[in-house]
Amino acid sequence: MKYFILCEKPSAGQIFSEALGGARGEFNGMQYVIGNAHGHLFRLAEPQEQVDDPMLAQQLSKFLNLETIPWNLANFKWDKVYLEQKNFKTGRKTTTKGDVERLANLASECDAIIIATDNDPSGEGDVLGMEIVQAFPFRKPIYRLHYEDDAVVSIRKAFERKQLTPMDTNDLTYRKGLARERFDYATMQLSRLATRYAAENGYDGLIRPGRLKSVIMDLIYTRTRTRDNFQAEMRYQAVFEDENKNRFKSRNANAFADQYQAENQLSQLRASTITIEDAKRKKKQAPKLFDFAKVGSVMTKFGYKPKEVIDTYQRLYEKGYLSYPRTEDKEITVEQFNDLLQIVDVIANIVGIDSTLLVNRTPRRPYVTDKGLAHGANRPGLTVPESLDALRVEFGDCGARIYEIVAKSYLATLAADYEYDYTLAYVTDFPDFRASKSVGVVPGYKNVLGILEHKNEDTKTKDVDSNDKPFGTNAFPALYSFETSKPSEPTVKMVLDYLTKNEVGHGATRMATLANLMENKSASATLTERKGKLVLTPLGYLTGAAIHNCLISSPRATVQLTDLMKQVEEGKVSFAKIYEVANYIIEKDRQTMVANLAHVGADTYLTDKLPLKNNNSALKVKGVWKGKEISFKKVYMDHTFTADEIQKLLAGQTITITVTSKKGKEFTIDGLLAEKEYNGRRYVGFSVPAWER
Repeated sequence: MKYFILCEKPSAGQIFSEALGGARGEFNGMQYVIGNAHGHLFRLAEPQEQVDDPMLAQQLSKFLNLETIPWNLANFKWDKVYLEQKNFKTGRKTTTKGDVERLANLASECDAIIIATDNDPSGEGDVLGMEIVQAFPFRKPIYRLHYEDDAVVSIRKAFERKQLTPMDTNDLTYRKGLARERFDYATMQLSRLATRYAAENGYDGLIRPGRLKSVIMDLIYTRTRTRDNFQAEMRYQAVFEDENKNRFKSRNANAFADQYQAENQLSQLRASTITIEDAKRKKKQAPKLFDFAKVGSVMTKFGYKPKEVIDTYQRLYEKGYLSYPRTEDKEITVEQFNDLLQIVDVIANIVGIDSTLLVNRTPRRPYVTDKGLAHGANRPGLTVPESLDALRVEFGDCGARIYEIVAKSYLATLAADYEYDYTLAYVTDFPDFRASKSVGVVPGYKNVLGILEHKNEDTKTKDVDSNDKPFGTNAFPALYSFETSKPSEPTVKMVLDYLTKNEVGHGATRMATLANLMENKSASATLTERKGKLVLTPLGYLTGAAIHNCLISSPRATVQLTDLMKQVEEGKVSFAKIYEVANYIIEKDRQTMVANLAHVGADTYLTDKLPLKNNNSALKVKGVWKGKEISFKKVYMDHTFTADEIQKLLAGQTITITVTSKKGKEFTIDGLLAEKEYNGRRYVGFSVPAWER
């Protein structure tokens, strides 16, 4: 039997050829031919192409026509079309039809097809492969190849063990990928809604809400706004201090803005002895293996942007130096552990770690599992580089740094536990006032991770205010004063850590989404980076204002959507449920965006931050004026006419409105509809008498 092996891109095709012994031939008794795409060759057709009703199609074709929203997604055909490609030298456009025909020609000589695209957890690789195969003018048996990564040894192992499963359009991972694709397509409606409502209020700009992207934008918008409006304030709190200046706080003792209130609380306290409640030696294991987002977060310390990290990590993976980057797994298998054990001393030497520190050389939790995994957690690959310098030559300093971080993350799991002496004490007569301290004794894994570990990972309680000195024997009431802290700046690290903490997306998706937001240099960019700080563009501020408090920007809702996609993969949920949830979000967010954008003009914080109002692009109002059908702009300067004002204008009445000059001064003017002329074109618009201009 002869198999056609479909790879995702040329680099994957080359690796498969190397693993199996050529682009065509025989391996392990199986005849094969290898062909590769170059990523997706199809996209979903435009909304108007997804319905049969000509009238509905015409309505859907108009971007700012909101009458059809929410769409009846159950009636969509979900047709796909070839991607268009443009030759930037000649300007000539072509489609991917030729690529599909080339692959079909290779597959036609075979008896069955093996989809060997990426096994990414979203199901995107399954969709990419199946949509190509479905376009072939013939049908053959289809199989899905399951392999850990693009390493030669992994590919050979997958074929030797016949890690193939029959696949068709009912495959659950494929359906999960379709569910994700269709939900994201449905959110196109939010873009239409937000852009239309912004235009109605006189603001230009295409707003593009989306799953995960909106969570990031809302986080940055909210943090930026909080920082800009922040004013430091003094706080006063009644506490105890011992002879060594260790501070004891109570969760029930508020920090007051009024010093008198704190002093009043302080007057109710008196000196007391200190009781040691607990004193013991504790241990702490190394953190779990770093996922892609954590690697990206650490790389920001060295000044690298997400896009460079993503591209370099992918190249390291394709060379076999690192494992599959887009994994959701947080553990590795026993087999993967044993494979790495053979080369762990070599890896340690490369990254400058004393191999005698690696004392845990048997599988242990929470790093190793005896369950089957799709790929295993991010870790070093089985191909070992000569040195970090060799990596710098091939991949630049970025590549060497990435390898060092991933390697040390893995090596730390083999090191001894961190040991520290933990002491918990309280004020004897006022036991609510407590303090604790942790003093490191045995560095353990910290000797491996070094600066790669987060500063806040040491074991502490929130109420710790201690120093290197031990607790004393007596505690004395004291007035503690401090200034409220300004929230930290929005940075790549802050965003990635926030998404990780809230379990929004998986590591690679977090990185890719943030990179896309940062790398957009066009007029539609919403985010830029200046000296490590993430800064909103005018369109970014408008986007943030539009999506604030929307479900699409809620971490909780995003996590629930991820769970829903997983239920599709488990066969528990149908596409109908996805459509239902999508339209529920769209209806709820529609109401929120209307309210948000209606108040944008009156929000003094956003003055001078949003895209300039452009009356030439403001939406027009239709109506009957002086017995004839007309349309006129709904916005004059920075004023948007209300429904009542529109009716009065159409009735020929003069109205009074408040507007703001370019210098920011507010004033009132009277005006009415009148015929006007501009560049020889006559039209009807709001007119102000000459003496008021």
